[in-house]
Amino acid sequence: MNNLKDVFKEIENTVLNELNKENNSSLDSETLKISQDFHNKYYDEMYDKQVKVTLMNGTEIIGYFCDEFYEDNSILVDTQIIKIKDIKGMKLVKE
Repeated sequence: MNNLKDVFKEIENTVLNELNKENNSSLDSETLKISQDFHNKYYDEMYDKQVKVTLMNGTEIIGYFCDEFYEDNSILVDTQIIKIKDIKGMKLVKE
């Protein structure tokens, strides 16, 4: 699975580089910091694993943490895009 993680990371880096080249990116320092802080807290232990995301409104979403979107501060859990600001917490689901 590390190969898949590396492939997604390479794709993400390529997209970000192209967006920055075109100067169309909405990645400013504040947006980048929010996403990077989230990444630092959850990525190593939870990426590509089943997680339970608890939203601020109490809703719980269970699925695989599959991607991060730095440009709009959101993540992908299975087929749902979730804004980081809406997340109260996230933890691993025992498989």
